[in-house]
Amino acid sequence: MQRPLELYRRHLTSCIHKSKGVNFTRCNCPIWVDGELSGKRFRKSIKTKDWGIALRRVEQLERSPETATIAPTISAALKLYIADLSARGTAQTTTSKYARTINAYIAQLPKNSQLTDISIEGLTRWRAGRKVAPSTARTEIENIRFFLNWCKKRKWIDENPASELEKPTEEGISTLPFEAQEVSALLSAIDKIDNNNKLEVDFAKRRARALVLVLLYSGLRISDVVVLSRKRLDRKTQYLFLRMEKTGVQVRVKLPEVVIAALDRLPVIHPEYYFWDGESDPKTRKGALRRALRMLGTLAGIDNVHPHRFRDTFACRLLETGAELRTVQKLLGHSSIKTTEKHYALFVASHQRLLDSATAALDFVEEPLTYPLLVDTNRNRTRNSKSNAS
Repeated sequence: MQRPLELYRRHLTSCIHKSKGVNFTRCNCPIWVDGELSGKRFRKSIKTKDWGIALRRVEQLERSPETATIAPTISAALKLYIADLSARGTAQTTTSKYARTINAYIAQLPKNSQLTDISIEGLTRWRAGRKVAPSTARTEIENIRFFLNWCKKRKWIDENPASELEKPTEEGISTLPFEAQEVSALLSAIDKIDNNNKLEVDFAKRRARALVLVLLYSGLRISDVVVLSRKRLDRKTQYLFLRMEKTGVQVRVKLPEVVIAALDRLPVIHPEYYFWDGESDPKTRKGALRRALRMLGTLAGIDNVHPHRFRDTFACRLLETGAELRTVQKLLGHSSIKTTEKHYALFVASHQRLLDSATAALDFVEEPLTYPLLVDTNRNRTRNSKSNAS
């Protein structure tokens, strides 16, 4: 008869409970498993100090005795996942979002936690403790689901525990484009930038103007603008390369001369990039540009100035001037038209015209029908009796 797998503490030399033997489990020493698996001796570390986690790992081993291996740690799986995304050509900004979400989840787990330790209960507690907006929470849940589905395909886990994790309800859409007068106010406020160092003032003004115009005319996210390469702008055609579609088709936008002139006037801090020095962390540079936009908003007397509002303004102005939703979807890089519709359908200028045109074409009958006037005989009888009485 096969000896079952049993857990025990392998006491460290420094453990004060070492003399009590392996049956003492209330210390914090590493947990090992010993027994037989597939008819062979199986004795190794379970790679955790948490007894509950160790029990789940033993159950996983007993369910899959043919492998007799323990699933990778979440951290190790994440590294492989990010490497796979990069190999498939996924944008760096996207891979960073996945890594940020999953690392935030890992941070509240015991060290070296494994994929099999992830449960719906743990994910629910983690989500409840996250102090983020509903839209951000929804994105984080999607990121976790994609990651765990990827792990499931590699048979590291049997099921995806995040598939049952419900997304929070969004409280309305956060789309908030700038009005035309607000854009004018922001551009005018650039001349108000000032401090004691005149060289810094000149640099700040040039950077602010180029930044605002690029955001308004390209629809790029701030994270993409930070690392905007000079090679992406074709000076002859004035086309700015935005992204490559999965079909291999390039998505480009033609920049007006005023935007190109603003980029040309930028002091060169790196020969390959417009806004990045090529050495500092792009996240640090992104924070600096965000602060510059907030300061500009203060000078212009406009509240809540953040980079995504420029992207909203780009999309809404296109729609208001007659552009199709699918055109805007391509320019923004949304993977689904539903995302574009959710945020920007209200700004489609031709929306009601299309509805009116569609319903005007209905022709159920060829000629207008005329009906005889229906007379309420009861009401007339009542009126006649009143007149006779008078």
